[in-house]
Formats: sequence, C-alpha cells, structure tokens
Amino acid sequence: GLVCTAWILQTKGPQNRSQLIQHMARMMTGDVDHERLLDCLQNGIGLVGVYGYQNGDLIAFRHLTFQEYLVAQYLAEEWRADAKTTWQRIKPYTHRPQWLEPILLAGHLLDMQEATRLAQLLLSAGSLYERELRRNLQLAARLIGDRVTLDESLEKQIIDRLLQIS
Repeated sequence: GLVCTAWILQTKGPQNRSQLIQHMARMMTGDVDHERLLDCLQNGIGLVGVYGYQNGDLIAFRHLTFQEYLVAQYLAEEWRADAKTTWQRIKPYTHRPQWLEPILLAGHLLDMQEATRLAQLLLSAGSLYERELRRNLQLAARLIGDRVTLDESLEKQIIDRLLQIS
C-alpha cells in the first residue's frame, strides 16, 4: 500500500482523500481497506499529511525523500520483471525535474546490466529537441555522476559525447 500510494502521488501529484482512495482501489488488488490504510499512513506512521492548497486539502508525503525512494523501489522491481514496459511507463517523465531522484535512485537499485540498459534507453530515446537540449544525455551523465554502476564502455561513450559539446 505504501509503494502504491507513493506511485500515485508521484505520477498524479497531491490528491484529495477521495481521489487518492479511488486511485488506490484501481491500482491495488485484493481485500484492502483503503480508508484504513490511508489513516494508518497519515495518523499511524505519519508518512503522509494533509496540506491546504487553493483547491482544498490535499494529501502528500511529509518528506519527499520517502516518496522518491519508494517510487525508485517500485521502478526497480518493475524493471526487473519487464524492462520494456517499465521504460514505456517512465519515458514520458524523464524530463520532469520531480522524476530525477526516483530515476537516479532506481539506477542504484538495479544491477550493472540493468542500469546500463536504462542509460542506453535514455540515450536512444529520441526526445524532441534532444539535439539542442541534450536532456537524455544529461540524465545518462547524471547516472554516472551519481555513481550508478554502468558498463565501462557506455560510461566512456557518454563522457565522450559530453566532451564533444562545444
């Protein structure tokens, strides 16, 4: 339930209570009391809180680091099960600043072969304006800078591409 809640809040942003419970019901299978789970997360262990926004009270993680780590854990588990599908799920988010930490943390949770595949997919993603902005190259380089273990030849390729920028 905790990882599911983190994923929902990462992909959809802060939610009001009824929205969050609806998303949890769609994502979580089995006999789960979503109201009780949310109460536990909020009042029991205190990981999520209710915050007043212009459009009402919304639920969010009290400390974004918990959300980012749980999302990274989810991404790594999903990546190991089906990298291709997971890539399709996260590709639209790769240039959003709020996804930087979950992607970097997921890189740490993957083994070298899996992290290398992530970096290769980033480099070959063919994003709009990549030639000018080099956002995919920058994210792949951030994996190296964050000390994610990648194949040595790919690390060299990324560094060489960075050095060619003038």
